[in-house]
Amino acid sequence: MYWYSLQVYSTHELFVKRAIEKMVLDNKLEEQLGEVLVPTEDVIVYKKGVEEIQEKSLYAGYVFIKANLDINFQHKIQNISKVSGFVGEKGMPARLSENDIKNIVNKVENKAAPRYKTDFTKGEEILIKEGSFENFKGIVQNFDPKTGIIHVTVNILGRETPVELEASHITREA
Repeated sequence: MYWYSLQVYSTHELFVKRAIEKMVLDNKLEEQLGEVLVPTEDVIVYKKGVEEIQEKSLYAGYVFIKANLDINFQHKIQNISKVSGFVGEKGMPARLSENDIKNIVNKVENKAAPRYKTDFTKGEEILIKEGSFENFKGIVQNFDPKTGIIHVTVNILGRETPVELEASHITREA
């Protein structure tokens, strides 16, 4: 069995994984499929002021499969909804090197602690909704995704004052 990279619609990686596994069971092709791998990471997001941990694909748009690939099995996989095709040239799936797959599996096995995900950008105006500076407007300076701390400047009595805030304490409603 060899590892292959399958290109799929972004955000549909887990759907494709389940569809491949179902197709294999339905067609009694268990001996041809070794493993289906969708490497993910945990990210912390804020929805309506509530901190939530979500799983996000490390390789958006890709699913990795270990399989004994023949032309029939290849076509069955390519005919699954949301699958674009195998990575390779001229319709021939390219095998992944042992080194490449070791790196991918290592990322899965040694999953990092959840990191913060934000789409606030430097220079963006925000509104502070909690704490000592509640209802003040500020300008985002930077964000530390490991700690979830956002550095903003707030205008207090005509002076720009740097303030550290948790991401959950701000909103775009400025």
